[in-house]
Amino acid sequence: MNKAFRLAATGLLAFLAFAACNQPAAQRKEVGGDTQARSFAKPVPPAVCTDEAARQEYTALHWWDGFDFGDSAWITGTDSVVLEQAFADYLGVLQTVGTATQEESVKILLQTAERGTAPVFGHFMHLAEHYLYEAGSPLRNDALYLAAAGCLLASPAVDETTKSRLESQAGMLRKNQPGMEAADFSYTTIGGIRSCLHSLKAEYTLLFFYDPDCNVCTGVRTRLVASPAVQRLTANGRLKILAVYPDADTESWLHHAAEMPEDWITAIDVSGHITIEGLYDLRGLPSLYLLDGRKRVVLKDASAQKVVNELERITNYNK
Repeated sequence: MNKAFRLAATGLLAFLAFAACNQPAAQRKEVGGDTQARSFAKPVPPAVCTDEAARQEYTALHWWDGFDFGDSAWITGTDSVVLEQAFADYLGVLQTVGTATQEESVKILLQTAERGTAPVFGHFMHLAEHYLYEAGSPLRNDALYLAAAGCLLASPAVDETTKSRLESQAGMLRKNQPGMEAADFSYTTIGGIRSCLHSLKAEYTLLFFYDPDCNVCTGVRTRLVASPAVQRLTANGRLKILAVYPDADTESWLHHAAEMPEDWITAIDVSGHITIEGLYDLRGLPSLYLLDGRKRVVLKDASAQKVVNELERITNYNK
């Protein structure tokens, strides 16, 4: 995990104690004549917010009340570190409230930032993309990024080049959402058999998009193979795992083919159709999609742990 995302994870843990850590108003501190980074002024829920849910909602909607979006010094030097930590903490706060409050809070943030300086507004756009959209972020949240993208696309302060990128990202995020039928595609197996996703007959199908030279992909594959739930469901035929290399580099694919489990369907998209047509949102590999018997998406681009948890729930339900 890179330094920036470690910061986010630290911020998320810090948030768990936010109610007990009311910070003073943002100001510079001088210690021994040296100017220190400013602190971030977290909101303090009023006394009328007596239950935890009300306090969390107030905090989410008022997190940025004390922040000066007109002060560009916040995005330079040590102050920028404080601001990034505040943003990570903010995303932690949003995880405690409902979807409607999350979206309203993001809208308030971006519309307020738009009225500040252009550099500060741009910095918040960067933070939103970095933490909510990028594949390696532990705080990645497609629904929240879609809400942010919608707000930015409606903003006259966002240039057309950026809007074009946002529209492309939003379009990919809307594909293969949970409950939707997964996009069909053709593939070729190790044995040279050509088939397509929707022709697979199983109660559940796990799509494992991977790169044969990817160490992270190997780690995820190992995690899945070791799962008792995966073992049980593949053994009784209820689960089929389709491992697809979404590239046309057959040499690398064949070189590593023997490493793949024998009870998985190891395949390649030799036409490159998945990538060229943007059928799936493959921001990073590996990427896991769990589908039901009608090829509707159950989990989209989920972590191995989340997939294992869902498969364990399925096996326990049927005991």
